[in-house]
Amino acid sequence: MLRIAMRSIPILALFSAALGICQSLPTAEKRAEVDLFGMYTRSATDYGLPLDNGVTIGGSLLATTAHFGKPGLSFRYTWVKGPVVDEYLWSGGGEWHAKLWRIMPYAMVSVGVGGLSMSSYSDSGPGWLVGGGADIPLRRNYSIRMEFSQSWVKFSGPAPIFSYAPSSGSVGLVYRIH
Repeated sequence: MLRIAMRSIPILALFSAALGICQSLPTAEKRAEVDLFGMYTRSATDYGLPLDNGVTIGGSLLATTAHFGKPGLSFRYTWVKGPVVDEYLWSGGGEWHAKLWRIMPYAMVSVGVGGLSMSSYSDSGPGWLVGGGADIPLRRNYSIRMEFSQSWVKFSGPAPIFSYAPSSGSVGLVYRIH
């Protein structure tokens, strides 16, 4: 009896391999990824002629299960300092990333709180941000990010509708956690 069982083991192994009864798919599927980014920001403000320099830092949580791109949530902080005016914007909102060959273009819409400081005036108020850009992969987890954004912030200010709307261009690095 033992002899029959020992002879059937190699036959069972060959039979299961011939039918493809083995693991060909991963055991787990990642449904999300995290992007962390830091960028140099050059901003054209509403006040003063020179372009201002600053930084943008943030992160995104992207779903990888969508058929047409990767929807996600993004949070960011932009701080810009110049000779005439200093500005900041905390914002959070939605993003949509697509894949076009190796480049990943994206669009974003965020809401948040922005602030402005000049020599004799400082205020903050609600704002929103619209923009987009592209991630160009360098290695598996790193990409170069180029972005353009436009923000609008409304203040209480001296006039009933006092606001500013700077536009910014940014370039930096993205670290992607798969």
